[in-house]
Amino acid sequence: MNKPSNTADDILAAARTFIVAGGYNGFSYADIAEVVGIRKASIHHHFPSKVDLVQTLVRRYLEEAVTGMTELERNVPEPPELLRTYAGFWA
Repeated sequence: MNKPSNTADDILAAARTFIVAGGYNGFSYADIAEVVGIRKASIHHHFPSKVDLVQTLVRRYLEEAVTGMTELERNVPEPPELLRTYAGFWA
């Protein structure tokens, strides 16, 4: 079951898209505000600085990766198949 979206999640999703497309310097709070449909001040309420935003994004990405790997290991018990599945994911 997916949790309902909230403003912080929407901000992080927009930041992730911008970082993938152009890196850390490839976006501003104004870009995120336009995509999410909020004011820049609202972003600063959730993430006082761009560093805070990116640190939160990286932390969440790592948590998702660990959860995904745990689930993969639970569902694919044989090491050779696990390796093929893992490599296929990144291919």
